Amino acid sequence: MFKKLLFSLLVIITFQSSVIAQEAKHDTIAGTKGKLDVAPETQKEKQEEKRLYSFSQFGRESLLFIKQPLRWKGKDWLTVGGLAAGTALLTLADQPLRNATQGDQNYYYSVPVVAGRVWGEWYSIIGVAGSFGAYGMIAHDTSAKKIAIELFQAGLYAEVVTGIIKTVVGRARPYMNEGPGSFHPFAFFNEDYNSFPSGHSTSAFALSTVLSRHAHSTALKIIAYAPAALTLFSRIYQDKHWVSDELLGAAIGYFVGNWVVDLHESKRHKINVAVTSIYPAAVSIDLDSFFPNRNAVIAAASRK
Repeated sequence: MFKKLLFSLLVIITFQSSVIAQEAKHDTIAGTKGKLDVAPETQKEKQEEKRLYSFSQFGRESLLFIKQPLRWKGKDWLTVGGLAAGTALLTLADQPLRNATQGDQNYYYSVPVVAGRVWGEWYSIIGVAGSFGAYGMIAHDTSAKKIAIELFQAGLYAEVVTGIIKTVVGRARPYMNEGPGSFHPFAFFNEDYNSFPSGHSTSAFALSTVLSRHAHSTALKIIAYAPAALTLFSRIYQDKHWVSDELLGAAIGYFVGNWVVDLHESKRHKINVAVTSIYPAAVSIDLDSFFPNRNAVIAAASRK
């Protein structure tokens, strides 16, 4: 039963990933202009384009992410509505699918199941991002440094969204044996009632999506999602989540990952990193954002 379920899941994810990969090939800077570059650039923003990626730029991008729902249009709301409807329909299959995956747990600690869980842990994104950053520093590879920043950013944003929903909804995990319809809203610091959506799948798909977007072939774009597919399966098989938890978690990770990559493909939010630096991502601190009159103070002091 385990092997059949695992094989079926991998086939489904591989098919969906191939569609995603084909769509990603059409992603261009021009395609993101309508969503991201909606207003003329200010003089300050033109100056920022020449600077290294800074905490100031990260802060502006984080604020932009928070404001995104206010900028959604008809197509965006249609996507959200479709995802909500799909998740709601999938809840009807939560209990039957749980029954199908439980009872034979001989593979609970098997390599695919454990590897899938680990891929969705918070430290995996930090580890992978750190590896890209370290390689970028050693090899003077600016693309690797850019990927490191996007991995960290996508993981952070996606986890924050999922964490808020988890706390507000307070859904009981399958192993509590309360059924898929048991909810305890605002269950702070209670992991037993933080099932919806899946944090592991959120993190896993954010990680895989960023890697897939930077892959240079369709095959690699598809392969990038294989670990995330194992994450999705492992959380269901280990009785930590309902299948509807996994769908929403994966969707959040996927959409946030794409949003972060699309954002940095636009001219206004381009990531500039140093070719050589002692830091993996060569992040700079924008002193002007903290001391707006810094130059005037220095000039006045020099005249004394």
